[in-house]
Amino acid sequence: MEGVTKPAGPRGAPVSKLLLAIAVAVIVPTYVILRNGAWVYDDNLLLVLARSEGFSLHWLNHPIFQHWDVGMNAVYSLMVHLFPFDYRWALAAMLAGLGAAIYVFGRVILVITGRGWMSAALAAWFGFSILWIRPLQWWADGVQAIPTLLCDLICLYGFLRYQQERRARWGVASVAARAAGLLFYEKPALMPICLARVRVLLIE
Repeated sequence: MEGVTKPAGPRGAPVSKLLLAIAVAVIVPTYVILRNGAWVYDDNLLLVLARSEGFSLHWLNHPIFQHWDVGMNAVYSLMVHLFPFDYRWALAAMLAGLGAAIYVFGRVILVITGRGWMSAALAAWFGFSILWIRPLQWWADGVQAIPTLLCDLICLYGFLRYQQERRARWGVASVAARAAGLLFYEKPALMPICLARVRVLLIE
């Protein structure tokens, strides 16, 4: 397949270790800086709603802030039963998701370019972006944004690997990731447009 290069075998392990190191380099200092944060008004409001509504289809399908967020509502219902659930645990969960997103982003770049140094450099740029500060400070935003981000990247990676290898498992992984992302936010609905552009601009 032209446009998408299969990374060389010997470089795979070192690049993976480098991407994981970048993810850790983002997670550790960010956790130290933000660990003294706390829940905000929206978080407390949603926890009260989750407790009063109970774990029901009505609650799961209830739009919050004009968004259909089955995944977010389910997370808040789970939190009700896990209390006391310290904000530091929530931050750790979000940072783990961000670290996974950095890793997958690096793998996407590696598949496209076949260059380990480029995937590592762009993954570092991606991970240290200021765009992730707000979701990490605001749980109600992070529980939507970070799972959606990770699922979108897995969807893209699965699509690229399917184009590369034509194995059904990658196509299934891509579709499943998009479906999971839609449980947290509606933006993954736009992924077919993104994938079509990738197909035309990079693969064709």
